[in-house]
Amino acid sequence: GWFDAGDYNKYVTFAQLPLHELLASYEDNPTVFGDDWNWPTSGNNIPDLLDEVIWELDWMAKMTNSDGSVHIKMGSQNYSENVATPPSANVDQRFYGMTCTSASVSVASVFAHASLVLQNQNNLSSYATGLRTTSENCWAYFKNAFDNNNLETDCDNGEIIAGDADKTIAEQTRYGLTAAIYLYELTGNSIYQDFISSQYDQIEPVSNGFWSPYTMPLGEALLRYTQLPNANSTIAKDR
Repeated sequence: GWFDAGDYNKYVTFAQLPLHELLASYEDNPTVFGDDWNWPTSGNNIPDLLDEVIWELDWMAKMTNSDGSVHIKMGSQNYSENVATPPSANVDQRFYGMTCTSASVSVASVFAHASLVLQNQNNLSSYATGLRTTSENCWAYFKNAFDNNNLETDCDNGEIIAGDADKTIAEQTRYGLTAAIYLYELTGNSIYQDFISSQYDQIEPVSNGFWSPYTMPLGEALLRYTQLPNANSTIAKDR
């Protein structure tokens, strides 16, 4: 997986936004991204940008449990650990953080989007199907907590030092709505449409009309929803 910008820790919830943006960038202009960036994965008939995305997806899958729960981060317990450079020389022990609904819904949203992007790539249809299954599992874990008013917002207890990876209820709801849109496109299942219908106008950007750069994954998903042939026409035309 990817290290954080300021430390050698790895964060599931921090990866949600950049993964969606990389996937969206590829979808917007796939011909820009070749398989010839002189990386170890170059020449495998998969665009190198998507190889980079898969690198992080594989790590996030390792953080995911069979019940849909996901560990929020992994890393060091002391600032004196994991300081060796370059990263290839860093062999200090790392620890898993707690599981958290914010991590589950992060995986759900990213894996659903990635499944759509990767399902038509060379030799990746089975991989994309696995992403979809994991996404549905993680979304169900999140949805159960959402329905029971049990979304977890204080999972990161600081035992793994540096960045606080917790997400608020509003943030988790945005991630859940993003996941529901992609999962609805993938499956057509009404459970995702029901969540879209109940939540799309309750949170930013629709609730206040502010399309923030920090909520771009949801903004892009909402715009995508308006183009789905099975979209609710009232929602698609709203605002």
